[in-house]
Amino acid sequence: MTDKEWQSAMTEVVQLMNQNRQEAIARLRNLTSQTEADRASAVSLWHHRQCLGLLAQLEADGGNLRLAAEIDEQSAELANEEIHELRHSCAFSFAQAALYRFKLGETEKAMALAREAFSLWHAFVDPSAIYELLLKEVRRVRQEQAGKERGTF
Repeated sequence: MTDKEWQSAMTEVVQLMNQNRQEAIARLRNLTSQTEADRASAVSLWHHRQCLGLLAQLEADGGNLRLAAEIDEQSAELANEEIHELRHSCAFSFAQAALYRFKLGETEKAMALAREAFSLWHAFVDPSAIYELLLKEVRRVRQEQAGKERGTF
């Protein structure tokens, strides 16, 4: 699946969300399965960085240290960008999962997920409403726990 095909499929799902929620869910489950299958066979940024690493090594072995350094810097910047994106995605997903667990009354699991979310969240300048909601729930649970310890609940 190409990026363009994925974008088209996602656009259809988003449009369906307000019209036929069950169909949107079914299509999104199908798209999730397809992207998972395609992921194993696709060339990724990891493959690109492997090529850059070997190219840098060959350039260095040939005496072109400046070019080797530039190639390795490019590879490092790509990896750093990917790490940042993954941390953001991971933090957001942990935060969402924690909020769902709070709604289910699964406080212990929710607090563990919240800790994971907050441990990753520190890297982001622009706070999301999700983190504000999560922080509110964590404070509520901690106040309840503190009240129980003091015997006021």
